[in-house]
Amino acid sequence: MFRDDTRGRITIVEIVTSVFALGFVAALWPVVQDALESTTDLLSTGEAYLFRLLLPLMLLVLLTVIFVTATAGGGRS
Repeated sequence: MFRDDTRGRITIVEIVTSVFALGFVAALWPVVQDALESTTDLLSTGEAYLFRLLLPLMLLVLLTVIFVTATAGGGRS
């Protein structure tokens, strides 16, 4: 049986870090988007698609880290 009652607990520090990371990505995204739009002519099709997927991939990784942190713990005794 699981006797450690730490599973599913997210601390205030983790919440603040996550919100800061989301805010950082959101604040820088317009600058990155403008830079990508200005260099679209220089990129191949694959590179352009890869750079267009940067924001969704960053958010997916961040949400995965939050999920793993939230569900970690509950070790066996």
